[in-house]
Amino acid sequence: MSVNHEDQKLKKTFGSNLMPLYFALVLTIGIGLGKYWDFSGLSKPFASQSKLEQVMELVSDQYVDTLNQTELEDKAINKYLHSFDPHSTYIAARDVAAANQDLKGSFDGVGIEFFLHNDTPYVARVIENGPAMKAGVLPSDRILSADDTSLLGKNNKEIISFLKGKRQSTVRVQIWRNATGELLSKDIQRGKVKLKTVQTSLLDDSTVYFKVAHFANPTLDQFNEGLKKYQKDNSLSRIIIDLRGNPGGYLQVAVELLDEFIDSQELLAYTLGKGENRKTYNATLGGSCKDLELICLVNRYSASASEIFSGAIQDLDRGIVIGERTYGKGLVQETFHLQDASQVRLTVSRYYIPSKRSIQKPYGENGYTGDTSISPQKFRTKNGRKVAAGGGVEPDVMLEEPITADQKDYINQHIRFVDANFNLIIGLKTVSDFWKSESILDKINLIPNFTEDDKQALKAELAYQFYGDDAWIFEPSRNAYLQEAMNYFDKKAVLLNP
Repeated sequence: MSVNHEDQKLKKTFGSNLMPLYFALVLTIGIGLGKYWDFSGLSKPFASQSKLEQVMELVSDQYVDTLNQTELEDKAINKYLHSFDPHSTYIAARDVAAANQDLKGSFDGVGIEFFLHNDTPYVARVIENGPAMKAGVLPSDRILSADDTSLLGKNNKEIISFLKGKRQSTVRVQIWRNATGELLSKDIQRGKVKLKTVQTSLLDDSTVYFKVAHFANPTLDQFNEGLKKYQKDNSLSRIIIDLRGNPGGYLQVAVELLDEFIDSQELLAYTLGKGENRKTYNATLGGSCKDLELICLVNRYSASASEIFSGAIQDLDRGIVIGERTYGKGLVQETFHLQDASQVRLTVSRYYIPSKRSIQKPYGENGYTGDTSISPQKFRTKNGRKVAAGGGVEPDVMLEEPITADQKDYINQHIRFVDANFNLIIGLKTVSDFWKSESILDKINLIPNFTEDDKQALKAELAYQFYGDDAWIFEPSRNAYLQEAMNYFDKKAVLLNP
């Protein structure tokens, strides 16, 4: 089930080439050519303006309707940048804070995750120790209004704009708690909300598991905290790094985490920009995980820095990569600040991993195109294994994730289950109590048309919804995917040698 942080980054849309932009602008000023044209305007000098500046000025001066100049410029800049590649983008000043929050690891807000259900914001999770939790907001609450403004029927961006605000400011929300039939008002004092980028769990006596959501400022510290927690008696010998769904983040942070697994000074990654401008990233000697056996989990949504991490692990034969072929985002963006506090994220170089292959998959004017699963070009790992290029990282072991039933029906069943069993779930004080509850399991088993994968997914999501970070404290027997992945530790010697 996908959720949205209240200050989530705006979704990027793939641009088209420059022609639609110019065509639209020329069409705008060209309609009515003939008897409606003011021929006196033909002689107006443009001095040294560029063609684009000339058209923008013509539209501003002559277009029949009054236009918002800022909005017009924003749209034009976005179209222009999106015509280059899928990731060069413009961020308006009002959206900069939201766009950067995940990388900072914290934001100012009320501290909830939500999604829209029947045009109403549904609280998927209340972030631990955040303002909403302190005010008594609970998972499954429906937020009807914020400061007397109805949120019903509004989109994610609009809802976020009403909930976010300056630290220590207060927002009054009206909540419908469907499970108990209560209409409640809550005053939430906005504050700093910390985002957890790394979740940790001990799978068995010798195996530790890390779920890395994205590579942000606090990621390495959170990883080391988790490792220290379970490495006290030096009994650990195996580690799983789960990058499924990880969209990337800071390359430097990903490289620093990668360095913890490599006991050499080998090349980890490099970038190439205009004029063969090259920047290299090398490992250093030592590393807290240099002696641990490693499995790295990826899927089709693992992108950018997470592909650098998994690709380098594969190229150096440091561990086994398991899952699905990754996204294929190998373009590097640098952020440039404009005078009005807006930003341009411009592609300035390409990523390459140790085998010298690029992870970027083909793209055209309509975004990513083509089948990248087959490439005529082959590269070799440190041990001499052949690995595919063509976009993304093809795992050493293909392992598809369980697919739930029809997504809409699954979500509806999830919500109905929570509403019907709210008091039972709230009464289970710890995630351990939740996992052990026979009553919860019996009720899940009664859901019609649910497969075993659906039931497992529902229970895991309920644990995350009501217990947050503690939901990652589980046994591998409760996760068939992890259990199967762990079997490949015993096949490491075969898989990592040609």
